[in-house]
Amino acid sequence: MKGTVTLITLCDLLFILLLAISGSMRGVGSDIIYYLAFIAPVLIALATSRERGHRLSLGIKKGDVLPFICSVPVAISLIVLFAYLTTLLMGAFGFENTKVIEGPLPMALLMHALIPSVLEEALFRYMPIRLMGDKSPRVTVLISALLFSLCHTNLFQIPYAFVGGVILCYVDLATGSILPSLIIHFLNNTLSVVTMLYPALTLPVFITVGVLALVCALFLILRRRAFVKYLSPLTAGDDEAFGYAPIALAAVSLFIAISNLVLI
Repeated sequence: MKGTVTLITLCDLLFILLLAISGSMRGVGSDIIYYLAFIAPVLIALATSRERGHRLSLGIKKGDVLPFICSVPVAISLIVLFAYLTTLLMGAFGFENTKVIEGPLPMALLMHALIPSVLEEALFRYMPIRLMGDKSPRVTVLISALLFSLCHTNLFQIPYAFVGGVILCYVDLATGSILPSLIIHFLNNTLSVVTMLYPALTLPVFITVGVLALVCALFLILRRRAFVKYLSPLTAGDDEAFGYAPIALAAVSLFIAISNLVLI
Protein backbone atom coordinates (compact mmCIF):
# COMPACT_ATOMS: atom_id res chain seq x y z
CA MET A 1 0.00 0.00 0.00
CA LYS A 2 2.69 2.52 1.04
CA GLY A 3 4.73 1.81 -2.09
CA THR A 4 1.74 2.37 -4.34
CA VAL A 5 0.81 5.64 -2.61
CA THR A 6 4.41 6.82 -2.90
CA LEU A 7 4.41 6.05 -6.63
CA ILE A 8 1.12 7.88 -7.17
CA THR A 9 2.38 10.85 -5.13
CA LEU A 10 5.62 11.06 -7.11
CA CYS A 11 3.60 11.00 -10.32
CA ASP A 12 1.50 13.88 -9.00
CA LEU A 13 4.67 15.81 -8.14
CA LEU A 14 5.73 15.26 -11.74
CA PHE A 15 2.36 16.67 -12.77
CA ILE A 16 2.94 19.84 -10.71
CA LEU A 17 6.45 20.22 -12.15
CA LEU A 18 5.32 19.84 -15.76
CA LEU A 19 2.41 22.20 -15.16
CA ALA A 20 4.82 24.81 -13.78
CA ILE A 21 7.06 24.38 -16.83
CA SER A 22 4.05 24.75 -19.11
CA GLY A 23 3.04 27.97 -17.34
CA SER A 24 6.49 29.46 -17.90
CA MET A 25 6.36 28.85 -21.65
CA ARG A 26 4.36 30.27 -24.55
CA GLY A 27 2.89 28.89 -27.75
CA VAL A 28 2.54 25.29 -28.90
CA GLY A 29 5.31 24.07 -26.60
CA SER A 30 3.33 25.23 -23.57
CA ASP A 31 0.24 23.35 -24.75
CA ILE A 32 2.21 20.15 -25.37
CA ILE A 33 3.77 20.22 -21.89
CA TYR A 34 0.37 21.02 -20.36
CA TYR A 35 -1.28 17.91 -21.79
CA LEU A 36 1.83 15.84 -21.09
CA ALA A 37 1.53 16.86 -17.44
CA PHE A 38 -1.70 14.85 -17.22
CA ILE A 39 -0.89 11.97 -19.53
CA ALA A 40 2.73 11.15 -18.58
CA PRO A 41 2.12 10.48 -14.85
CA VAL A 42 -0.76 8.09 -15.63
CA LEU A 43 1.29 6.15 -18.18
CA ILE A 44 4.34 5.99 -15.89
CA ALA A 45 2.29 4.81 -12.91
CA LEU A 46 0.45 2.12 -14.88
CA ALA A 47 3.66 0.94 -16.56
CA THR A 48 5.79 0.70 -13.40
CA SER A 49 3.29 -0.63 -10.87
CA ARG A 50 2.62 -4.34 -10.51
CA GLU A 51 -0.35 -3.75 -8.24
CA ARG A 52 -3.81 -3.59 -9.68
CA GLY A 53 -6.84 -2.72 -7.59
CA HIS A 54 -10.36 -1.93 -8.70
CA ARG A 55 -11.30 -2.29 -12.34
CA LEU A 56 -13.36 0.51 -13.84
CA SER A 57 -15.72 0.29 -16.80
CA LEU A 58 -16.95 3.02 -19.13
CA GLY A 59 -20.60 2.31 -18.45
CA ILE A 60 -23.06 2.36 -15.54
CA LYS A 61 -24.96 -0.73 -14.48
CA LYS A 62 -28.74 -0.49 -14.63
CA GLY A 63 -29.13 -0.74 -10.85
CA ASP A 64 -26.73 2.17 -10.28
CA VAL A 65 -28.37 4.62 -12.68
CA LEU A 66 -31.03 5.98 -10.29
CA PRO A 67 -28.67 6.47 -7.30
CA PHE A 68 -26.19 8.16 -9.61
CA ILE A 69 -28.77 10.53 -11.09
CA CYS A 70 -29.87 11.48 -7.58
CA SER A 71 -26.27 12.01 -6.48
CA VAL A 72 -25.43 14.49 -9.27
CA PRO A 73 -27.19 17.64 -7.91
CA VAL A 74 -26.21 16.71 -4.34
CA ALA A 75 -22.55 16.39 -5.32
CA ILE A 76 -22.50 19.63 -7.31
CA SER A 77 -24.29 21.52 -4.52
CA LEU A 78 -21.74 20.38 -1.93
CA ILE A 79 -18.84 21.39 -4.17
CA VAL A 80 -20.40 24.79 -4.87
CA LEU A 81 -21.16 25.33 -1.18
CA PHE A 82 -17.56 24.69 -0.13
CA ALA A 83 -16.30 26.87 -3.00
CA TYR A 84 -18.52 29.70 -1.77
CA LEU A 85 -17.45 29.26 1.86
CA THR A 86 -13.79 29.23 0.83
CA THR A 87 -14.25 32.43 -1.17
CA LEU A 88 -15.93 34.10 1.82
CA LEU A 89 -13.15 32.98 4.17
CA MET A 90 -10.36 34.13 1.85
CA GLY A 91 -12.22 37.38 1.21
CA ALA A 92 -12.31 38.05 4.95
CA PHE A 93 -8.49 38.13 4.84
CA GLY A 94 -8.46 40.47 1.85
CA PHE A 95 -7.79 37.91 -0.88
CA GLU A 96 -9.84 37.72 -4.06
CA ASN A 97 -10.25 34.93 -6.59
CA THR A 98 -9.12 36.50 -9.87
CA LYS A 99 -9.89 33.60 -12.22
CA VAL A 100 -11.60 34.83 -15.38
CA ILE A 101 -13.02 32.91 -18.36
CA GLU A 102 -13.49 34.62 -21.71
CA GLY A 103 -14.46 33.68 -25.25
CA PRO A 104 -17.47 32.03 -26.92
CA LEU A 105 -19.38 29.49 -24.86
CA PRO A 106 -18.62 26.37 -27.01
CA MET A 107 -14.86 27.00 -26.90
CA ALA A 108 -14.98 27.84 -23.17
CA LEU A 109 -16.84 24.60 -22.44
CA LEU A 110 -14.31 22.62 -24.45
CA MET A 111 -11.23 24.19 -22.85
CA HIS A 112 -12.48 24.68 -19.28
CA ALA A 113 -15.08 21.92 -18.83
CA LEU A 114 -14.65 18.91 -21.10
CA ILE A 115 -10.87 18.62 -21.54
CA PRO A 116 -10.00 19.31 -17.87
CA SER A 117 -12.66 16.82 -16.74
CA VAL A 118 -11.29 14.01 -18.91
CA LEU A 119 -7.63 14.68 -18.05
CA GLU A 120 -8.19 15.15 -14.33
CA GLU A 121 -10.40 12.08 -13.99
CA ALA A 122 -7.70 9.97 -15.64
CA LEU A 123 -4.99 11.30 -13.33
CA PHE A 124 -6.82 11.68 -10.02
CA ARG A 125 -9.53 9.00 -10.16
CA TYR A 126 -8.63 6.30 -12.66
CA MET A 127 -4.97 6.03 -11.67
CA PRO A 128 -5.41 5.79 -7.86
CA ILE A 129 -8.44 3.50 -8.08
CA ARG A 130 -6.76 1.30 -10.68
CA LEU A 131 -3.51 0.92 -8.74
CA MET A 132 -4.54 0.84 -5.08
CA GLY A 133 -5.67 -2.44 -3.58
CA ASP A 134 -9.33 -3.02 -2.83
CA LYS A 135 -8.84 -3.83 0.86
CA SER A 136 -9.61 -0.27 1.96
CA PRO A 137 -11.86 1.82 -0.29
CA ARG A 138 -11.89 4.54 2.37
CA VAL A 139 -8.13 5.00 2.01
CA THR A 140 -8.47 5.04 -1.78
CA VAL A 141 -11.08 7.80 -1.52
CA LEU A 142 -8.93 9.77 0.94
CA ILE A 143 -5.74 9.52 -1.11
CA SER A 144 -7.51 10.36 -4.37
CA ALA A 145 -9.22 13.41 -2.82
CA LEU A 146 -6.10 14.58 -1.00
CA LEU A 147 -3.86 14.44 -4.06
CA PHE A 148 -6.56 15.96 -6.27
CA SER A 149 -6.94 18.94 -3.95
CA LEU A 150 -3.23 19.48 -3.33
CA CYS A 151 -2.39 19.39 -7.03
CA HIS A 152 -4.57 22.45 -7.56
CA THR A 153 -1.89 24.51 -5.71
CA ASN A 154 -4.48 27.24 -5.15
CA LEU A 155 -5.82 28.13 -1.70
CA PHE A 156 -9.19 29.04 -3.21
CA GLN A 157 -9.53 25.62 -4.83
CA ILE A 158 -7.88 23.19 -2.37
CA PRO A 159 -10.79 22.97 0.16
CA TYR A 160 -13.62 22.39 -2.31
CA ALA A 161 -11.39 20.26 -4.55
CA PHE A 162 -10.93 17.92 -1.57
CA VAL A 163 -14.69 17.68 -1.03
CA GLY A 164 -15.21 17.16 -4.74
CA GLY A 165 -12.44 14.57 -4.82
CA VAL A 166 -14.11 12.54 -2.07
CA ILE A 167 -17.44 12.58 -3.89
CA LEU A 168 -16.00 11.82 -7.34
CA CYS A 169 -13.86 8.91 -6.15
CA TYR A 170 -16.72 7.51 -4.08
CA VAL A 171 -19.23 7.40 -6.94
CA ASP A 172 -16.67 5.64 -9.14
CA LEU A 173 -16.03 3.00 -6.48
CA ALA A 174 -19.75 2.59 -5.85
CA THR A 175 -20.56 2.04 -9.52
CA GLY A 176 -17.32 0.41 -10.67
CA SER A 177 -17.16 2.95 -13.49
CA ILE A 178 -15.14 6.06 -14.35
CA LEU A 179 -18.14 7.59 -16.15
CA PRO A 180 -20.05 8.96 -13.09
CA SER A 181 -17.20 11.15 -11.83
CA LEU A 182 -16.52 12.31 -15.39
CA ILE A 183 -20.14 13.40 -15.81
CA ILE A 184 -20.32 15.16 -12.43
CA HIS A 185 -16.96 16.83 -13.01
CA PHE A 186 -18.00 18.04 -16.46
CA LEU A 187 -21.38 19.35 -15.24
CA ASN A 188 -19.75 21.14 -12.30
CA ASN A 189 -17.20 22.78 -14.59
CA THR A 190 -19.96 23.66 -17.05
CA LEU A 191 -21.89 25.51 -14.35
CA SER A 192 -18.73 27.44 -13.44
CA VAL A 193 -18.11 28.38 -17.07
CA VAL A 194 -21.71 29.46 -17.69
CA THR A 195 -21.94 31.57 -14.53
CA MET A 196 -18.58 33.23 -15.24
CA LEU A 197 -19.59 34.12 -18.78
CA TYR A 198 -23.15 35.09 -17.80
CA PRO A 199 -23.10 36.38 -14.17
CA ALA A 200 -26.82 37.22 -14.28
CA LEU A 201 -27.58 33.48 -14.44
CA THR A 202 -25.60 32.65 -11.29
CA LEU A 203 -28.41 32.95 -8.73
CA PRO A 204 -31.16 31.20 -10.78
CA VAL A 205 -28.82 28.36 -11.75
CA PHE A 206 -27.59 27.65 -8.25
CA ILE A 207 -31.05 27.98 -6.70
CA THR A 208 -32.29 25.39 -9.19
CA VAL A 209 -29.40 23.04 -8.45
CA GLY A 210 -29.89 23.53 -4.70
CA VAL A 211 -33.60 22.67 -4.86
CA LEU A 212 -32.86 19.58 -6.94
CA ALA A 213 -30.19 18.59 -4.43
CA LEU A 214 -32.59 18.83 -1.50
CA VAL A 215 -35.24 16.76 -3.29
CA CYS A 216 -32.70 14.10 -4.31
CA ALA A 217 -31.10 14.00 -0.86
CA LEU A 218 -34.52 13.46 0.73
CA PHE A 219 -35.28 10.71 -1.78
CA LEU A 220 -31.94 9.00 -1.06
CA ILE A 221 -32.60 9.16 2.69
CA LEU A 222 -36.13 7.78 2.38
CA ARG A 223 -35.05 5.01 0.00
CA ARG A 224 -31.80 4.17 1.77
CA ARG A 225 -32.46 0.44 1.78
CA ALA A 226 -32.67 0.42 -2.00
CA PHE A 227 -29.21 1.96 -2.21
CA VAL A 228 -27.27 -0.21 0.27
CA LYS A 229 -24.95 -1.42 -2.49
CA TYR A 230 -24.30 2.18 -3.48
CA LEU A 231 -23.24 2.95 0.11
CA SER A 232 -20.97 -0.10 0.45
CA PRO A 233 -17.59 1.53 -0.40
CA LEU A 234 -17.66 3.40 2.91
CA THR A 235 -18.22 0.25 4.93
CA ALA A 236 -15.96 -2.27 3.17
CA GLY A 237 -12.39 -3.31 3.93
CA ASP A 238 -9.88 -2.47 6.64
CA ASP A 239 -8.10 0.87 6.83
CA GLU A 240 -4.38 0.82 6.06
CA ALA A 241 -1.52 3.25 6.63
CA PHE A 242 -0.41 5.11 3.52
CA GLY A 243 2.99 6.49 4.55
CA TYR A 244 4.44 9.98 4.53
CA ALA A 245 4.60 10.67 0.78
CA PRO A 246 1.38 12.77 0.70
CA ILE A 247 2.86 15.02 3.40
CA ALA A 248 5.72 15.90 1.04
CA LEU A 249 3.22 16.75 -1.69
CA ALA A 250 1.22 18.83 0.80
CA ALA A 251 4.33 20.85 1.72
CA VAL A 252 5.15 21.55 -1.94
CA SER A 253 1.55 22.32 -2.87
CA LEU A 254 0.88 24.66 0.05
CA PHE A 255 4.20 26.47 -0.51
CA ILE A 256 3.27 27.11 -4.15
CA ALA A 257 -0.30 28.08 -3.22
CA ILE A 258 0.77 30.59 -0.56
CA SER A 259 3.51 31.99 -2.81
CA ASN A 260 1.05 32.52 -5.65
CA LEU A 261 -1.44 34.19 -3.32
CA VAL A 262 1.15 36.56 -1.85
CA LEU A 263 2.67 37.44 -5.24
CA ILE A 264 -0.76 38.24 -6.68
